[in-house]
Amino acid sequence: MVKIPRKRSVMIASMVAAAIVGLVLAALPSSPTPYAERVGVSSHVVRLPAAEGYRYLERARRGGIRWVREDFDWRALEPRPGRYDWRRTDALMRSTARLRIKVLAVVLHSPRWASGQEDYDYPPRDPATYARFVKAVANRYGAKGAFWRAQRALRPEPLAAIEIWNEPWSYVAWRPEPDVVRYAALAKRASAAIKSVHPELDVLVSGDLHLQYADGRDYGVASGRDDRWEVGFLAQLLRQDFGDANVDGYSVHPYAGSHGPYEDALPAYVDARDGQQWLYRQVTLIRDMLKAAGKPKPLWSTEVGWSTGIPPGQGTAQETTEAKQAEYLRGALRRAVVEWRSFVARSFVYVWEKPRGNSWFEGYNLLRPDGTAKPAWRAVKRLIATGT
Repeated sequence: MVKIPRKRSVMIASMVAAAIVGLVLAALPSSPTPYAERVGVSSHVVRLPAAEGYRYLERARRGGIRWVREDFDWRALEPRPGRYDWRRTDALMRSTARLRIKVLAVVLHSPRWASGQEDYDYPPRDPATYARFVKAVANRYGAKGAFWRAQRALRPEPLAAIEIWNEPWSYVAWRPEPDVVRYAALAKRASAAIKSVHPELDVLVSGDLHLQYADGRDYGVASGRDDRWEVGFLAQLLRQDFGDANVDGYSVHPYAGSHGPYEDALPAYVDARDGQQWLYRQVTLIRDMLKAAGKPKPLWSTEVGWSTGIPPGQGTAQETTEAKQAEYLRGALRRAVVEWRSFVARSFVYVWEKPRGNSWFEGYNLLRPDGTAKPAWRAVKRLIATGT
């Protein structure tokens, strides 16, 4: 056997890898439509083994997807203070780089050492610990980050954006109850830490209207008005110092239940705007509130979708049929990209993941339990490819 010098073997490996990536990219679709850069999927492929995760990402990319929103799970990535395990996110970023997919990282879930709780949805006791972690994420995956310097055979596709926590307005994701003051402190420390090392990264803070408490309250206070959303999460956040100067946009989740994207009023509400808080149209209420506060920033719908599953306690009735899911997603994306293009920067369809069943939560998937595509996925692909 002829022994190849190490430097030459590295060069050959790099050339082979580059050739493979070139073949993959040549086979991927290009799109001149405005949807290509403004529509992505909220995905969970980071949880899969690397090869399987790559296959799901490649399938999405072949459908025209150029953006994904992925979980960067703090508890898994920093299991002990200052000791990092980047294997999952390294595999993700390696795959997205090969496929030329941009990544929005939502950094969530506290390790026990940071929160003092077994439940990972408790925030850290000290926001500085979270700020140090997101800074480490930025330094590893941002432009010219440590990960890319170690990947000589890989053309970099640096991390594009970081979202500060997921749904901090709900007790489900911020335990034991949502706390706007604590979230503002977290956002301020984290956004400053990110921008101090990677100013090119977009930083998003949560901008949804509501507050959701464990006892069923939506607002936590009695306002004496019909439009109580005006004293909800975003209204309270805008009265806090959340580091606005280091924030590039607001993450919103404009879910609308079984209502379609073009419904602009609910008959049960005398005040049309009061009804709009529960509709997809809620993004315009958010825009108006931000403008009134003098803090307008682009909105990123980091989750938007309709479920074909059966809601809990509702017998066998689907929330939305597959045909309606496709129709609603097409309408929502067209409304965001065309009608609301001046203030909605991007929309991420929820959800693109390995199918696990057909419950209400899993019914948001663009894939059926057997892995075949729902009409909604075909609708998204057509929009990206043709704009229709």
